Amino acid sequence: MKRLREGYTTGMCAAAAAKAAALLLFRGEAPAAVAVVTPAGRELRLPVAEAVRGEEWARCGVVKDAGDDPDVTDGLTIFAEVRPAPAGIVLRGGEGVGVVTRPGLPVPVGEPAINPVPRRLILREVAAVLPPGQGATVTISVPGGAEVAAKTFNPRLGIVGGISILGTTGIVKPMSEEAYRESLGCAVDVAVAEGRRELVFVPGRTGEKLAVQLGFPAEVVLQMGNFVGYMLERAADAGATAILLFGHLGKLLKVAGGIFHTHSRVADARAEILAALAAAEGAPPPLIARLLAAPAVEEAVPVLRAAGLGRVFAVAAARASGRAQAYVQGKLKVGTVLLDRDGAVLGCDTGAREIAAAFRVNLPEISGELPPGIYVVGVGPGAPDFLTPVAWRIIRGAKALVGGERVLGGIEGGPDVERYFITRNWRELIATVAARSREVPVVVLVSGDPGLFSFLGTLQRVHPDLPVTVVPGISAAALAFARLATSYEDAVFVSLHGRGENAAALLDAVRGAPKVLVFTGPTYPPQRVGALLTAHGFGERRVHVFSNLSLPEEKSFAGKARELAVLPEPFPNAVVVVLG
Repeated sequence: MKRLREGYTTGMCAAAAAKAAALLLFRGEAPAAVAVVTPAGRELRLPVAEAVRGEEWARCGVVKDAGDDPDVTDGLTIFAEVRPAPAGIVLRGGEGVGVVTRPGLPVPVGEPAINPVPRRLILREVAAVLPPGQGATVTISVPGGAEVAAKTFNPRLGIVGGISILGTTGIVKPMSEEAYRESLGCAVDVAVAEGRRELVFVPGRTGEKLAVQLGFPAEVVLQMGNFVGYMLERAADAGATAILLFGHLGKLLKVAGGIFHTHSRVADARAEILAALAAAEGAPPPLIARLLAAPAVEEAVPVLRAAGLGRVFAVAAARASGRAQAYVQGKLKVGTVLLDRDGAVLGCDTGAREIAAAFRVNLPEISGELPPGIYVVGVGPGAPDFLTPVAWRIIRGAKALVGGERVLGGIEGGPDVERYFITRNWRELIATVAARSREVPVVVLVSGDPGLFSFLGTLQRVHPDLPVTVVPGISAAALAFARLATSYEDAVFVSLHGRGENAAALLDAVRGAPKVLVFTGPTYPPQRVGALLTAHGFGERRVHVFSNLSLPEEKSFAGKARELAVLPEPFPNAVVVVLG
């Protein structure tokens, strides 16, 4: 196999050009090549392609040589101009060097896109040349950088006007796909041959370093590059039993979307995947739009946390693991850990914790879960379209769900969520709810809005001092009046659902209010309301019946109370509006 030639990063070239310019300005030396040291301590000698000295400045250039790597910056000349300054070293960006305009990158907004490691290299190499007490201003420029940057992701990341000065190692490793992939696969074979069956896959060197720092043995931490699918299959074929995917959010989000070659030129749907997962957890449309518009997924982290949706990252991790396990047809157990740019754990799943525990590594607990307590949530009139995003967000964060059989039947919770049905033994249930709420978030689901004849009133009467968070819903009353295209600020509400004794209150309301809405029930259906009104002289009053509001089987009736009294067909889950 042909040995591929290594190259140098733009950061290494910039450091060499800056050192050459400093040597020319302050020592009068114009070397044909300069020695620079990589972050790992390896000394390189980079040729100087151009050197010019003015009265108070010097400018040198080093040609970017990417070796056998197909790098779009290959062949560009990286220039550094050095001028004297009273003290210290000031680093600036010139022509062809991009400027950061959006947050979420390792360089502050408004600064030239010179990443932290190259920045340190440049400052170190120039400082080694400066006379005692002398300062300098260093300007890095890349003629043609703006044109080349258009072929990169810099515009999408909010880096404008040129390329980024990059490189964490100083060396460009050749990325011939076949050779590189084979070298990664060989590492799997070696690890398994040495008896390692549980492995940690990381995208690159940064993830490798972080995994080892967290406590994973270096010999089980293997780079996978962009070849997630290939490496999973290679591991399964080699005899591995478990894989922990450990890496940056932006990379592993793709796996959550079923993308197993993660190079951006192959597929990049990070924002779309994250937005879809956030929507499933209850993110409202404006927040989803904001996620889709973000140029970098890092910007989504504080946005989701501020919205109480930090658990989206754990959901993404679980989904990535599920998709990976399915990819290898269940031959491997897979867990996933998502990291932010600084290496902090954003989210992980149960599989990740189990695999980590095998190495005696305790993954940190992630904040952002719904706190313990009681949440009374209105689920609306019935159709999912009428469930508000905030209600869904609370429901998805529940560890225990409480509600009537019909309401609970329409809500899907996770497999580990406890379910408690409201029955005639509601006093015993309330005691259980109160006890569980001290340990976990308990969500009580009520149809419509909690403020209208719901279990909230019963709960507060039995436990008046119990802290309760109420999340309103869209009531059947609101929807009924919406169907009539009329306001209801002058309406009176009466419930006969299990409250037959309220019949007298209904008659009083009909006598005194222009609009009355009646909640009916199995023992007091709409026909009985019509009969009651007819028996007391209100048979000519206009009535509207709405049954199964918002559901596909919704039906209605409009007519006089005496006509309603003799209707044969049933009206389940109905409200009656009495007008005029």
